[in-house]
Amino acid sequence: GDKTNRYYLLRWNVLIAAISGVAMLAAVYTSNLLWLFIGICIFTWYQQTISSTIYACLADNVIGERRTRAGVNYKTFSALAMSFGPAIQLCVVFWGPKEQDAWSSSTFELLLLPGWLLLPMIGVAVTMMVPVGKELSEIPNTDDAHQCPRSPVRAKISEAWLEQSVCFSLKRRFVVALSVNVFFIATLLANGMTVRYFSLYFTQVLRFSPAQLCMLNAVCRLFIAAFAQLGKPLSVLLGRCNLALVLHIGSAIATLGIYGGGFFNPSVLCACACYLLRFACLHARDPVLYSITMDCVPQSQRSRWAALNSLRTLSFSASAVLGGFLADRHGYQFSFTVTIILLL
Repeated sequence: GDKTNRYYLLRWNVLIAAISGVAMLAAVYTSNLLWLFIGICIFTWYQQTISSTIYACLADNVIGERRTRAGVNYKTFSALAMSFGPAIQLCVVFWGPKEQDAWSSSTFELLLLPGWLLLPMIGVAVTMMVPVGKELSEIPNTDDAHQCPRSPVRAKISEAWLEQSVCFSLKRRFVVALSVNVFFIATLLANGMTVRYFSLYFTQVLRFSPAQLCMLNAVCRLFIAAFAQLGKPLSVLLGRCNLALVLHIGSAIATLGIYGGGFFNPSVLCACACYLLRFACLHARDPVLYSITMDCVPQSQRSRWAALNSLRTLSFSASAVLGGFLADRHGYQFSFTVTIILLL
């Protein structure tokens, strides 16, 4: 993304998604676990590439003072878009045979494929993104634009502050960006033990049907879209670092509310409400941390820092294995408790 046109990279990435869709279709048609695994791996590649590249493009096209607002808006629209997935699945369950509202192999097949019908719309949207400058990777750089509202004195002071050596002769811009990403990876190592097993907790412990689980996930995405907008005023009121910390602690407390942690026995309604709040806090935190990173790193390195998202996904995968082991040995609640302790 730093060496080539990021918009072309986004367009080529749609082909990766198409290949993943073909693998998923083959998995359903042949009932082959290997094809399913291949499809998931390719889709993960597509998902992380498009996410990191869009954040880099977003930082290039938005002035520094508005990056948090732009990141929040991006999170809102992406959450609204992702709500279509479980909404489509819910329609399939409702309009399909009555036996589809039960966990069976045919139900999983029906839930796996419909979302791929939206892929052509993604391709059209990415194709319509037109670069308007060629100063860096053939994309616009509003940081250098003359209409930027920041005064030259303020910009110079800000750059001088970022260039200061603060730790082991490392520049402040590198230390801040590295600290943000280390925090990201550490929290995802903890959350990775839990997030993959919430669906199993709701289906196996709380006995949710396919329709109920789809409805929960659809409402969750809509709630994230609305909750993320709080990041705009709160980042100004509390400061971005303070807001990120508050949202982080809020997600840990909400995780406890899902299962009670042995302190109380939450109702189904309370568990669902805490589930919504947990994901809303995490997703509202992400654009705040992204804006801090993009403000600190050089323009020519934005894609590689945004691409650290791939390492964060790796941390999810590693801790998911440990979380699965703990869930098998001691139950989902024990794995959730370990996650909360690590987060705090």
